[in-house]
Amino acid sequence: MNQSCTVCLLQPFSHLFQAAFNFTAVFTGIVHILLQSACLLYFQSCCCLNQIIHVWLATWIFALQFFQIYLNLYHYIFAIQTQLRKWLLLFFGNHEQEIFQRLLQLR
Repeated sequence: MNQSCTVCLLQPFSHLFQAAFNFTAVFTGIVHILLQSACLLYFQSCCCLNQIIHVWLATWIFALQFFQIYLNLYHYIFAIQTQLRKWLLLFFGNHEQEIFQRLLQLR
């Protein structure tokens, strides 16, 4: 198996690792928002307008990261589905419809 085939076969898995990394970033964003909210709730005398703006920006960053994960997952599922179709065509030829019918019957 040459290097380009290996890269092609491993591509969906690299997307999966990237999704895990993005999930970690979102989790960090949640903790950041919770800490900032605790500051606003319990130490109101210490918090100023700058920190309120910081929490607001952190909330928007979290929302954008969550939306990015949603788009990435959609892309990864599509990439895995495409790769599975390529493997089916590679191993079984042009009988893709028959294979899917058999898989549906096994369910």
